[in-house]
Amino acid sequence: MPLIRYDMGDIVIKSDKSCPCNRDFQAIESIEGRDGDIIITPSGRQLGVTLIIQLLYVICGTKEIIESQVIQDAIDHVTIEYVPTSDFTAEDLQNFKSLIRKYLHSELKFDMKKVIAVKRTLSGKLKPLVSLMNY
Repeated sequence: MPLIRYDMGDIVIKSDKSCPCNRDFQAIESIEGRDGDIIITPSGRQLGVTLIIQLLYVICGTKEIIESQVIQDAIDHVTIEYVPTSDFTAEDLQNFKSLIRKYLHSELKFDMKKVIAVKRTLSGKLKPLVSLMNY
């Protein structure tokens, strides 16, 4: 049986621990995201897609937002596109903005943009984080 490896572009943190299966494989501590799916702040700090998902769906999570996408359009700025439900209120938006201000890195400014649908990739997938920066 051939062993086929694919370059998936995952960014991982390697572990110093051995594989729990007792084979001689290198273990992974955590999966941080995908190559290319990062925001780089003016100071050079990298924010991966996992952090952004945590921010949007766990910390700021609201059942009144159907889907969203963070787009880095400048070194110090991101636009957060979101699709609200019909029950989404101005108060929900203010609460969402307050939580994002609290948890998003202080070097980044952000704007919220209400959209009908978040743009998908050619294969139809939603990318939670898109960088328009050329690093």
